[in-house]
Amino acid sequence: MSENDYIPGQEAADILQVSERTVQRYATGSDRRIRSRKYTGSKKLYYLRSDVEALASELGLARTAETVSRPKAEMMPVGETLVYLRERDQELKEAQRALAAAMAEIGQGRAQLEQRRLLEAQYQEVATERDTLKQEISRLRGHRLAAIVVILMLLAFVAVLVFLLYGRA
Repeated sequence: MSENDYIPGQEAADILQVSERTVQRYATGSDRRIRSRKYTGSKKLYYLRSDVEALASELGLARTAETVSRPKAEMMPVGETLVYLRERDQELKEAQRALAAAMAEIGQGRAQLEQRRLLEAQYQEVATERDTLKQEISRLRGHRLAAIVVILMLLAFVAVLVFLLYGRA
């Protein structure tokens, strides 16, 4: 038996002029009048065509799958489908524009974040340099005080010398 020998439940139900549930009962009931199988990855039962046609003959229903073939009804008229697809296409284009705008904003945001990181790094460098200069100023202030003391001592020494040289006369 090939895969073509098995038919879907709806087709078997059409041949037997019953519901799919009744076809399923014929396949799984106690007398099992129709052989069935499931294909890998499918939950639906498929029924052996020859068993379905034999049961149809037995029930006095001389219809086969070829005589049952009914035209498939359109789910939606073609004109409405085209209008719907055009609307969806327009919505898709608008969504793509919105997405492009959002991506541009994200790019700008990323650029601003990078600029902020650079500014923070520069701020850290300036703060370090400021602290170094403060330490240098403090050190120089200490030297200035020492220089003033030395100058005062020199002035005192000169005054003592002047006094000693000219004060005796």
